[in-house]
Amino acid sequence: MRIIAGNNRGTTLKAPKGMATRPTLGRVRESLFSILGGTFNNITVVDLFAGAGGLGFEALSRGAKRCYFVEKSFAAIGCLRENAAKLHYDRRGENAQALIIAKDAIAFCKTPLSDATDTADLIFLDPPYNVGLAHRTMQAIQSCEWVAQGATVVCQCGAREAVEAQYGNLRCIRTEVYGDTAVHFYDEEKTNTEQTS
Repeated sequence: MRIIAGNNRGTTLKAPKGMATRPTLGRVRESLFSILGGTFNNITVVDLFAGAGGLGFEALSRGAKRCYFVEKSFAAIGCLRENAAKLHYDRRGENAQALIIAKDAIAFCKTPLSDATDTADLIFLDPPYNVGLAHRTMQAIQSCEWVAQGATVVCQCGAREAVEAQYGNLRCIRTEVYGDTAVHFYDEEKTNTEQTS
């Protein structure tokens, strides 16, 4: 698993051994980031079910300000820390770029970010497939206080897994299928007040 673009392009990431985590395939990541397009400069990212952190570290490499990596597997957390150090994202304090949170993803959605004033502009979730976690996590995200106005949520799940077209103000605007993987892109709808202003 390599970083595709940005400051750390070509750098290999360490992934946990075994089947407990499933790194996003390079071609899926490349397509996903191509669809997102635009600039990543100065945005805050949340990478739920982070695994080895391929999505979050890719965003940091492309200029994101910081990323919260949320993962409960001890093996994956070890890899996240090693990858953060290798990519020089292991600074601490207010300038920290890679914040590694050892916590269940749905529980994390019910708490403020480490910096209570921070909000997430881009949220990735890549839970285990076909066990209902994608739907349950999207339900949790829709009521998160730290989702920024105009945020984008990228939900990766099994191609036949049921997710809704809309969760609160988050509306699915695009879906791509790669073999047994589906990637759903949700954007936050503007409220009536925002639309008429």
